[in-house]
Amino acid sequence: LYIAFNLVFHERTKNIEIDCHFVREKVLLGEITIEFVYSNDQLAYVFTKSLKGP
Repeated sequence: LYIAFNLVFHERTKNIEIDCHFVREKVLLGEITIEFVYSNDQLAYVFTKSLKGP
């Protein structure tokens, strides 16, 4: 969510520009808090992360 705080958008992020403005507004209003989560603690769909070897 670094992009939500970055006022400069790059060519590759144009498709999420509107969502970032929405998130930035909610963060500034205090409706959303952003916290760091270690990658091992992040819940994700099983096929989005590689599986650990044996």
